[in-house]
Order: sequence, then structure tokens, then C-alpha cells
Amino acid sequence: MTYTVFNDDALYADALFGVRYISSTTSANVNSVITTTQGKQVIKQAATGYYSATQSEASPIIGLKGRYRINESEWFLPFYVDVGQGFDADNLTWQALGGVGYAFSWGDVALIYRAMYFELGGSQGLTKYSNYGPQLGITINF
Repeated sequence: MTYTVFNDDALYADALFGVRYISSTTSANVNSVITTTQGKQVIKQAATGYYSATQSEASPIIGLKGRYRINESEWFLPFYVDVGQGFDADNLTWQALGGVGYAFSWGDVALIYRAMYFELGGSQGLTKYSNYGPQLGITINF
């Protein structure tokens, strides 16, 4: 859900509220050989195993998004930031982006840089994940 908090010719900004759902599965497949010696005899024992755990969380988020128009031109600076905290103190999510774009009559083209992060904690352990990089976006107005 969004709510416009500021809107004029150069800048508009929306506050946003919502929920982010994250599900993360971690798995490991272990194959090893343990070698021991007893006197002159070498003993080899094979050990194999598989482990898998899934953690999921629905976190409420709050944020701000919008764009700043540069000098009354067709160029603009898009922005977005949000943060969420799960019901467990170990759970945290956030994402942010910024970039530059150009507005055409049919829509927008923007080159942005986006970063996001989440932490999921629980009885299965702690998962930390980050993802970031450039994106090219095209918006078509109907």
C-alpha cells in the first residue's frame, strides 16, 4: 500500500507499507572417507549424508519511493528504500535502489543500482543473504 507524502513538479514521494515473504532452503550433500591406521593396518570408512532445512518469514515493511526531476527536463532520479523486521529479533530485510532515468511520451527508461539483504534466524541456524547490481528498467504507460 502506498500513500503520496509529497508531489510537485520536481519531486514526488510515496510512503509504502506492506509485507515481504521470504523462504530460504539450505542443503548440503556430504561424501567423505575417513582413513585411520591401527598398527600396520589401514582402515577406510565412508561417510555420506544429506542435510536440508527451510526457513521462511513474512515481515512487515515500511519504506519510501519516488523520483526527482532534474531541472524541469525529461531526466529524473528514481529512488526506493524499505526495511522490514520479522517477529523474531534475528529476522531483518531491506532493499534500496537509486539511478537515473529518462521520461518519454510512451514511458520511462531507467538505469538503476539495486541492493537487497535479508537475515533469517531460527532453530535451523542463521541465514544471511545479500544481492546487488545494476538493472535496466523500461516502464510503458497505458
